[in-house]
Amino acid sequence: IAYLNGQSAILSDNRTMPLNAETFAGLLLLSHQLRYFDILPLYIVLFAAGPLIAWLARRSLAALLCSSLALYAATRILGFGLPAWPGTGVWYFNPFAWQALFVIGYVCGVKREAVARMMESRALLVAASIVLLVAFVAMLAGMPNERVHERTAVELAFWGKSSLGPARILHFLALALVVAHVGRFILPLFPLAWHWGSMLGRYAMPTFCLGALFSALGQIASVAGLRGIAVDAPFFLVSVSVLLAIVSFLRARRRRAFMTATLPARGKFEAFEVSKPDKSASRPVSRVL
Repeated sequence: IAYLNGQSAILSDNRTMPLNAETFAGLLLLSHQLRYFDILPLYIVLFAAGPLIAWLARRSLAALLCSSLALYAATRILGFGLPAWPGTGVWYFNPFAWQALFVIGYVCGVKREAVARMMESRALLVAASIVLLVAFVAMLAGMPNERVHERTAVELAFWGKSSLGPARILHFLALALVVAHVGRFILPLFPLAWHWGSMLGRYAMPTFCLGALFSALGQIASVAGLRGIAVDAPFFLVSVSVLLAIVSFLRARRRRAFMTATLPARGKFEAFEVSKPDKSASRPVSRVL
């Protein structure tokens, strides 16, 4: 639609390429990445590195965290990354940098009791709230520049998404801390909203894939001239409804699979119950449940 509307540049903007052998090979090798879906190769690489991270964590969490941060610092300073192919450049989401956030989350999960005690600190909550407030004011003031390609070297160094600028790590940790505290008050007030929001988070991969697909369709519709509240509002409602329906189906299927897997084990102990002896018979009578 966008192509017929004279907006053929949308194809190159989203890094589309001719459907040939090289393109398919690039997709299989994760080196050809379409816009909106370019974080999927990062997910795959981080999940593949999971066993190695777990192995290092069993030996020393401190060594794991220090080596992860050292790799992050080297990536930020030297600027290396994985090459894109058959296109040019490097992966948009640099796995050598983004692994730091993954490892931080892993360490927090292993040390969740200590992290929970640390999060009870009022001083830490105030500091996190200040970070979010400063970030909000900075965004209103136009810092960093909304147009990514026009950002200065300082903006890219602190807020760059490709190599995970340190301001992004700080903002994420502050947001996680504040949300954990605010959730205690939101849950009783808006239990349904909290339930659906948390369920989308638990099924993050299908939520992301469908969300990316809807984002791409929305961009095409906008470029083609289909924009405005009359189009955006129904499109948003339909997209969210489909997301909730899909994750509800996945959740129900997982629960059925869990129940099916546990029934034989339960049945082995609960299938029979011996009743009291029947006085009218010469021996006890068993009844099957």
